[in-house]
Amino acid sequence: MDDIFLAILLVALIYSIYSFVKSKNKKNGLISAVIAVVAFAAFGVTYDSTEEEASENTEASEEKPVEKDVKEEIVEEPKEDVVEEEKIIENDDTNDDDLSKTNEEIAISLEQNQGWALGTIDSDGNEIENGEPNNEYGPWLYVQSITYTGDDVEVQVTADFKTLTKSEKDMIASSSQGIVQSYANIDIRPRVYVYNGENSLGGSKTLSANEYNWE
Repeated sequence: MDDIFLAILLVALIYSIYSFVKSKNKKNGLISAVIAVVAFAAFGVTYDSTEEEASENTEASEEKPVEKDVKEEIVEEPKEDVVEEEKIIENDDTNDDDLSKTNEEIAISLEQNQGWALGTIDSDGNEIENGEPNNEYGPWLYVQSITYTGDDVEVQVTADFKTLTKSEKDMIASSSQGIVQSYANIDIRPRVYVYNGENSLGGSKTLSANEYNWE
């Protein structure tokens, strides 16, 4: 449509110039020619403006998909973080369950040692009546609990634990380490710390997990 209008203006301009040359009334011919030129120039400016707007709209529409891609990428990144956090939580839960099971087995082992000390179970761990107490297991009667923290061994004892000899205390500490190492299935012997409540009574030396200091 714009091209047809442009052709009409062009013909009018040529005709005006021709009329001006041939016309006896030069004034009227000049006016017609000037009007045609102005109209032609105005159309050219309008046409160029329309072309520029169309070009800008085309460029804007081509840029929109890029912005969409960027937004989608920004939305997707947090999802990966959430997945990683969920994996960490699941691993922590699994470790806690394994540690709880290990400590249950450790508690059973402690009960057996105390049963042998009192003579309430036989060598196979079965309950018996009027059994013979085994004095070698006597020091275990001073132990209340053995707990593996995942790093160290914490042994809770009665206040009378202080009355044991150094050799007996060493036996309790070393055997507690061995029990934990066996049930936790670890290669490195863990450090052991002995408490009566919150009071520290001794445990592994700073430079050696298998040597002990006592209060």
